[in-house]
Amino acid sequence: MPATTTATITEHALSLVTQVYEVGDTLAQQIAEVLAELDLTEPQGTMLWALAPNTPPVPMRELAHKLHCDPSNISLLGDQLQAAGLVERQPDPTDGRRRILVLTDQGVQAWSRLLERIQQRSALFTLSVKEQKQLIALLERVQTNNAQLPTGFLTRTS
Repeated sequence: MPATTTATITEHALSLVTQVYEVGDTLAQQIAEVLAELDLTEPQGTMLWALAPNTPPVPMRELAHKLHCDPSNISLLGDQLQAAGLVERQPDPTDGRRRILVLTDQGVQAWSRLLERIQQRSALFTLSVKEQKQLIALLERVQTNNAQLPTGFLTRTS
């Protein structure tokens, strides 16, 4: 078996990163189109997505951390989504001093429409169910490995 060369590793790395980037970029464009149809901005859509139905509510401060933004941004986005009838603020059932955002029935419908329209547009859903499960497992493994890397090993540029 021939020794692996730096050129082969670099070519392989380039191909892997390029493919992941292109798939992510295409998916981001498709999501942006769907959000525009739903009259939502990208930040509003990101927050709506983070408030997925059938998931435990997250306090607003934790939501800000999860979305890598300032808590004031969550308050502003919460105001906008509340005005659109998609979320409501409620006291955190575990700590009444904190507030949570919960999808309204209209918000659940918008979240479902977002997922449905992405499924209609994205080539990810041309994969068989078996292939989708394999891809999910691989992506979960990558995310797990990312979480285990030492702080500063990978730096976020945005």
